[in-house]
Amino acid sequence: LAGGADGMECVTQSRMRRPELPVFWFSDDREFGMQSYRLDCAYFSTKPVTPEKMACAMKRCDHIGIPYTAI
Repeated sequence: LAGGADGMECVTQSRMRRPELPVFWFSDDREFGMQSYRLDCAYFSTKPVTPEKMACAMKRCDHIGIPYTAI
């Protein structure tokens, strides 16, 4: 929804407010990958968002204990 530094701020605020929720971060800038690791995002990838990338992100929920079929 937001890009660049605004996108990073959105992710940062989301993690601070609801740290238990998995965050999927899709960015135009690969350099935000390190920030996504620091912010403990469940999944990071570059745009464009494809069905394959979304499926991979949703499967990541299984690894953190949230069945993705229930989402």
